[in-house]
Amino acid sequence: MRTDGEPQVSTYTSGLQQPWELAFLPDRRALLTERPGRVRLLATDGSIAGNALTIEVGEGEGGSLGLVLDPAFAQNAFVYLYRTLPDQSANQVLRYRFDGDRLVDQAVVVGGIPAANIHNGGRLAIGPDGFLYITTGDAAAPASAQVAFDAGDPATYAGKILRLPPSGYRGGGDGLEEVSRGHRNPQGLDFQPGTGQLYANEHGPTGNDEVNRIVRGGNYGWPDAVGPNHPEPFISPLTTYSTIAPSGAIFVRQPGSQWTGDYLIGALRGQRIQRLRLDGDQVTINEALLQDRFGRVRDVVEGPDGALYALTGNGTDDRVIRIVPPAGTGQPPPPVEEETPPPGPPLTQPQRLTEVDAFGGWAAWSAFEEGTGYRLVLRNPDGGVGAAPVPPRAVPFDVDLGPSEDDGVVAAYSRCAQEPDEYGAGGVLLRATGRRCDIFRLDLATGQETELEGASTSDFSEFLPSIWRDDVAFARVFESREGRRGDLPYLYVRPLDGGRSDRQPGGSRGDDGVPGPTGIDLYGRRMSFTWEWRDGDRLRSELRLDTVDGDNALIDRLGSEEEPKNFLTPVGDRGRIYAGTRRLLGGANTSGALRLRISTDRLTPFTFPAGPALTGLGVDDGDALLATAGDPRQAPRCGPGGCAIAPLAGAFGD
Repeated sequence: MRTDGEPQVSTYTSGLQQPWELAFLPDRRALLTERPGRVRLLATDGSIAGNALTIEVGEGEGGSLGLVLDPAFAQNAFVYLYRTLPDQSANQVLRYRFDGDRLVDQAVVVGGIPAANIHNGGRLAIGPDGFLYITTGDAAAPASAQVAFDAGDPATYAGKILRLPPSGYRGGGDGLEEVSRGHRNPQGLDFQPGTGQLYANEHGPTGNDEVNRIVRGGNYGWPDAVGPNHPEPFISPLTTYSTIAPSGAIFVRQPGSQWTGDYLIGALRGQRIQRLRLDGDQVTINEALLQDRFGRVRDVVEGPDGALYALTGNGTDDRVIRIVPPAGTGQPPPPVEEETPPPGPPLTQPQRLTEVDAFGGWAAWSAFEEGTGYRLVLRNPDGGVGAAPVPPRAVPFDVDLGPSEDDGVVAAYSRCAQEPDEYGAGGVLLRATGRRCDIFRLDLATGQETELEGASTSDFSEFLPSIWRDDVAFARVFESREGRRGDLPYLYVRPLDGGRSDRQPGGSRGDDGVPGPTGIDLYGRRMSFTWEWRDGDRLRSELRLDTVDGDNALIDRLGSEEEPKNFLTPVGDRGRIYAGTRRLLGGANTSGALRLRISTDRLTPFTFPAGPALTGLGVDDGDALLATAGDPRQAPRCGPGGCAIAPLAGAFGD
């Protein structure tokens, strides 16, 4: 969303008191902290829907401050909050679970961070390395910023930028590390798109507010060095200001604006947004935006719609201001084309393969083995492989793994009475052609298999299931009648308990002569699916992103007669969606994957080593599971040499 000419400014939320942080949820609602001890829940139109949390906090500059969602929020619903204890004895990083409209199950992740009436730091961010980054102030004790960090002594946490690994912030806080020291009161930080470089800004003494390029182990001088030029071994700031009181900051990631790629800082005393264009150690643009329009600006956040959201910090009738940036080229981050390591030894080499998936440490695939036919094969977190309890004459098909209602792991798959004879990308069934297929759910902890009640009748078959807690998505095709080979597929979402009616997403029906959906994946409240159709002689392929509640949106469209490209079944993992791609040109093959950041809808390409054609892809906590064809000219069938299912550790470990 961009505007011609000047930025377009409007009030998004009003009636607030000292808002400090805003974080959008996957469904485009938002959580907003207010310093006096509240976390507000905002509806999608910006109105206040209620309090997600009320908590006792200290007064002064402390309170309920930074907030960030877990990168796997769609899976675990974790939210992290920085707060000051009521007696100002310490600051804490707390973990909660978001339960629809409330933050529940409080746990202390990091405690004992020095606190005071001033200089509490308090900003949280998730880095591209998956670590949780935490800014702390000197807590009115300047010398503490130079004290050597000791993870076992919280008194040494003051005046620093710290980080915590995923195992720490999802567990008991183990693994806390120092990133840098010598900070007075840092309240803004973000990672530059494309480079991953961390930049931070902080309140300095009068006339010496700073913006810094953060390096691991760096010392930024406070209180021993102030001003624009620091003596060694201290690191000098990129730029300083004469008391603008810089607070929350963000890099603009969405393309198409004059500000794309720039670092924007909310300035409290400066009463503006400060715009910087950063190139390594150089500041090439340094200008004030929207001077004196809103009073004090506490934070700037980029929303899922591409607009910017500025939080005021005036103390009374504070607001969230929505800003549509001016259109332009800006400084877009460089495209990242990443070569992945070669896959490890194959787990299996079946003769034919229909699907592969990975979740919660489990792997599953449906494959043809000589003498046994098609079987659903499971690999447990300990590395064991076993056949699921599926009747021998049934044909397990289209397997998907996901979380159960009680956070276990379940599989959903279609089971056909007879092997289908048409396959699409990754071995996906395109038409039922008279074969009856039903959907089943398998609890991996108990081995209990149940048919999806009421999903199938004698009138149609269902396949391509995807399961996420109490919802299941699937494609449905009506059976052949009057000599026809079968009607076109539809795509549905329904609850497992049958308590609500099926929903057919907008535009989900195939057009005449078009296969329709070829892969579906539920990921939290998101649903991604691949789609194929013919445009004359051209085969088109789309990756689409929807919500379970239905606001279908086109993400990408690729493929042509000259350059055919197929999307494989998409998979969700850690706040991103991945879709395998395969392009066949004669006997040549190029396989790869696209990573979609849900927060920005921005696609990033990855390439796999040349060789066998990619026929399936599963991603679990950054690790990939590849299914490849032995002969790329035979894809998606395995061809001579069969298929291979092999791990690719750390392929998407960002």
